[in-house]
Amino acid sequence: HDPVRVAPPGGESYRDVAVRMEHAIGAIAGRHPGETVAVVSHGMALAAWLCTFRGLPLEQAPGLIPPHVTPIRVDLARPAGG
Repeated sequence: HDPVRVAPPGGESYRDVAVRMEHAIGAIAGRHPGETVAVVSHGMALAAWLCTFRGLPLEQAPGLIPPHVTPIRVDLARPAGG
């Protein structure tokens, strides 16, 4: 089983989740340019998006799942490595 590319029955692959999150966060950022916003989501969804944002392979997503109710601050105006 390859969770990066293969979705479980009724679910999404890591890649599907990362694409969905990228579109959602991009849309939110587009509606609030220069503003600070809060985005709340499930841990794996955040981890998949963080992989995309940081240029990491999606295989690393499980290791990036944040603990429950842990804020993650990301500045979309700066490069991920900056």
